[in-house]
Parts: sequence; C-alpha cells; structure tokens
Amino acid sequence: MEQPTDNKNGRPDIDWERIEPSYRAGLLSVREIAAQHGITHGAINKRAKRDGWTRDPQAKIEAKADALVSKQQVSREVSNEAKVSERVLVEASAQVIADIRLNHRKDIARARAMTMSLLEELESQIGNIDLVEHRLGSC
Repeated sequence: MEQPTDNKNGRPDIDWERIEPSYRAGLLSVREIAAQHGITHGAINKRAKRDGWTRDPQAKIEAKADALVSKQQVSREVSNEAKVSERVLVEASAQVIADIRLNHRKDIARARAMTMSLLEELESQIGNIDLVEHRLGSC
C-alpha cells in the first residue's frame, strides 16, 4: 500500500496519532506496530522517547492472565480426563487379573479333588494287596 506524501522531503506521512495509542496500549510489539504503519521500529522508539510516551503494561498483564486461566482450565480438564481414564484402566485390569486368579483357584480345587480321589483308590488297592497281586499275575 502506497502511503501519501505531503511533506517536502518525499517521505510518507506518518500517522503518529494512530501509532501513539497502539504504542501506549502495549498489546502489540513495537515491531508489529511499525509493520502496520510501514515505518521502522526505531522511528517509533525515537518518537516515543522524544514525546515521553509510556507503554501501559496493564493490558498485556491482563492478556497474559487470561491466557494462564485458559491454560489452567484446559490443563485441569485434560488432567481430570486422564485420571478418569487411568481409574477405568486400573479397574478393568484389576478385574481381569481377579477373574484369572479365581479361575486358577477353581482349577486347583478340581485338581486337588481329583488327586485325593485317585489317592483314595490307590490306598484301597494297596490295602487289598491280594487283589493287586492277582491282577498282576494275570498279566
């Protein structure tokens, strides 16, 4: 965009009345303001020093505070979701392990009952040694 030139030296006219409020607000960097108005940041700094402009950091502080609040809120929500997800994962994993252990205990009880039955049968056979010898003799 071509800036109008109304001065004698051919340089573009600078709208200091629009630049000053932007500078004082402190929301944009001096370089950003300079780029918007097609001048150098040095020119703005020089003019601000000459005319005693000060930057109001309050707007910048409030913008930063808003950003921190948003970040905390999002962080808290993500953290809560992670806690819920972790809790669900722990519950599900614990249930799977508990089911496996309960099935193992049932299998162990069955195997123990079967073993005891076989031992009783073996003891009865040993107690009846004549029957064992008779069966061995017929082989």
